[in-house]
Amino acid sequence: MVKELNKQPPFPIAGLLLIAPAPDFTKELIEPRLTEADKEQLKTKGYFEEKSPYFETNIWQKETLEDGEKNNLVLTPNFDPNCPVHIIYGLKDDAVPMKLIDKLVSVLPKERVVKTIINDGDHQLSRPEDIEVILRSLDDLINTNEKAL
Repeated sequence: MVKELNKQPPFPIAGLLLIAPAPDFTKELIEPRLTEADKEQLKTKGYFEEKSPYFETNIWQKETLEDGEKNNLVLTPNFDPNCPVHIIYGLKDDAVPMKLIDKLVSVLPKERVVKTIINDGDHQLSRPEDIEVILRSLDDLINTNEKAL
């Protein structure tokens, strides 16, 4: 999506601020944990449900997984969004594993990636101190782009 948006006039993307990102999440996070019962429900009902700490229930539709399969494009070698990328992640994140963050960082151009770890941050990163980190990172992205102009 970033590559496509960068092609659109009048403005290219100046930077990405990714908070607890889960790139290619259907392939990386959903499919590996499908049970036989989930697979059967997908086949017969077209969806399956799972409990979530963030919503009453997550409903995963067959179409969502199929679309993800066609569009898992981020975690490919030398993925370049052509802009700076700031990633903010909480080590107490129970939804996105750190190994997925590391995998994302490994495919991005090293010179344009900033990874910020919040040791006691969770997936939501919604505490005042988390918001401060997010806003500082946003300021850094803005200032970097202003200097480049």
